Amino acid sequence: MHHLKTMQTADCQKFGMGLIDYLENTFEVDLKSILFAENSNIETIRSNATKTLTEAVRKYHTARGNSDWLSTETASNNPGAFEVTSNWFMTEDNALDYADLEGDEIIKQMQYISSNMSKMLESKDYGLASFYMFASGFLATTTGGAIAFIGSVLAGMTEAEAIAAGLSTLKGGAIGTIVILVISMIIFFVFLRPAKALGFVVNNTDKNLIVDDFKSSSGDLFMNTGKMESFMQDKEDPSRVKSPWIQIHGKMPWLIDGKLRTGVFAGFYFAEKRDWALYGTDGAMIFSSTDGNLKFAHEFAVPYSASNGTNIKLLENDYSGNAKKVFSDLRQNQKKRVVVSTDDYELTSSINDTSGQECGIIATIHQK
Repeated sequence: MHHLKTMQTADCQKFGMGLIDYLENTFEVDLKSILFAENSNIETIRSNATKTLTEAVRKYHTARGNSDWLSTETASNNPGAFEVTSNWFMTEDNALDYADLEGDEIIKQMQYISSNMSKMLESKDYGLASFYMFASGFLATTTGGAIAFIGSVLAGMTEAEAIAAGLSTLKGGAIGTIVILVISMIIFFVFLRPAKALGFVVNNTDKNLIVDDFKSSSGDLFMNTGKMESFMQDKEDPSRVKSPWIQIHGKMPWLIDGKLRTGVFAGFYFAEKRDWALYGTDGAMIFSSTDGNLKFAHEFAVPYSASNGTNIKLLENDYSGNAKKVFSDLRQNQKKRVVVSTDDYELTSSINDTSGQECGIIATIHQK
């Protein structure tokens, strides 16, 4: 087991260092001194790396007059200090493919996404960036971007033009939205800290999902060890000034040329070991639909020395237990891959490997 952990870590480090070198060379920025600062905690590293890369990307595009990226307006999805990651929008076919990913396929897909997102940042305009977005398997980011994408397709634009239109709704927030994901990917792949979990939750249902009171220690996000560094969150209805915040939006259908197409939303989370802690990271979250008709729990574990694992379970709609209780139940029966099927739903949760300190996780729910 120790040999496998060493090999996996070395492969991830090699990929991550290549990503850092690409970003440093392209945007003339020193990330290594920030990422490998010996006496900085992970929150400072993440904050400084995100700020520094964002500024470098803006400077890069300013020097070249690439106006798409340089709006002074902001489009932040973060309502407070908690770092949140926007929803990502994809075809239903891609959502179904994610449910089938297992083992090394999970890490390879996350590497593919991070490579294309890094290249997006270099693109001279949203038109070119749209090709890298599409190559990543996404049509838009944020619920507002998804609505703009659908509207543009219905207006007769090509798919590439519609993706660019969706990016334009982010205005000044576009760079930051992508940089947050890229920095999380770098920290995940490069062995800055042991025991890291990068999760991707795909909501292939028509329900809007929330993790109730997730910022509270008594809410529906429970961390047994480690710390949740970033978590998915987006607007339920971007057309409203005071739209409620949700975790993952329900799927959006549209009709074009007499054919029904469906887009599906997903969100990333990133958890890791606390500085100087003796344990790794593990926890659980309860997703509830805003209409009260769906509830399920997802668990993950990347212990410092024991085996990694995951679990997922449908809950009764009137389930009264909190995330701490459901964690205790699911942790005991976790596996490398769990599939749950009922008359109405199929749920999956998979990790790339039961050994290794970088654990990629794909969790999906599909409404039949």
